[in-house]
Amino acid sequence: MINSRLREERGASSAIVALFMVVILLVAAVVIDIAAMQLERQQLQTGADAAALAIAQDCAHGDCGDAAATAESFVGANRTYGGDDDTLSLAAIPDASSGTVTVRASSPSQHFFAPIIGIDESVVGASATARWGAPSGGTLDLPLIFSWCDFMNATDQGTPSDTTTYTLALPKHGSEGCVDQDGTALSGGFGWLDPDAASCTLDATIYEDEGDAVGSDPGSSKPKECGADDFAAIQGRTILLPVFVETRGTGSNGEYKIYGFAAFRVTGYAFDNKHTCWNMACNGGDKIQGHLVDYIAYDGSVAYDPDAPNLGTVVVRLVSGPEEDTP
Repeated sequence: MINSRLREERGASSAIVALFMVVILLVAAVVIDIAAMQLERQQLQTGADAAALAIAQDCAHGDCGDAAATAESFVGANRTYGGDDDTLSLAAIPDASSGTVTVRASSPSQHFFAPIIGIDESVVGASATARWGAPSGGTLDLPLIFSWCDFMNATDQGTPSDTTTYTLALPKHGSEGCVDQDGTALSGGFGWLDPDAASCTLDATIYEDEGDAVGSDPGSSKPKECGADDFAAIQGRTILLPVFVETRGTGSNGEYKIYGFAAFRVTGYAFDNKHTCWNMACNGGDKIQGHLVDYIAYDGSVAYDPDAPNLGTVVVRLVSGPEEDTP
């Protein structure tokens, strides 16, 4: 009697364990399929991000090229898991008027175990949108400005170069042929801007209305806020320098109207009668030397606008993330 009851209980326990094992295996199977789908989605997202940035860079330089081919190349290169390329659906939509490009990628993700519960596959999707434009404002690492005419002279009429050396000598005067408002140094000013309080930096923007003009620091050498550490911080770096097209007033009451921003790779400087000097002869007056270059900025602190003047510098930035996956 007792033995019979034990046998019955053992049989019931075995049935319960078997039932739970089935449930556990089903849950494990679904988890494995979800993890595989998530891996594929992450790879599609990485590829879409890379493709959007690459297309935006092409567009920023004036030619979006074959956007679909670029998207296929970058998404495919980042896709090491999932179906073959024949199952991949891609769309690349650049819009030069707004300075945006959106890349969408999707693919059916085949499941290993979910077919047991009637789900053979799910569509995995990702999208990325990038924007581009010329700088319209930002924080200057060095509050120094030069003229549109000087920029054109130094870049062979607007073509920045990694090899052509340009020297900004101070006090600043217009270079050869720069005698109009777009080239003549402000009377009583020497190319320095009035920096933010207790800092060698300055927030500046291209000129659109009266409030956008930037003030002049009339010092013939450099603003008192700019010390040796500030110059050491720009050694060998590419910084943005504003370019003016017009001045008004004189001396400390003078103002500059910023036309745009150019990228300047610093290769040397000399200031303060030899006390602040790097990589160039420390005599012959104050000066900063470098190359006006093509440059892509990813710095989130730089404002940009597709309508801003392009002086060889563009800002490229991702601005949106993934799509939702759909079953």
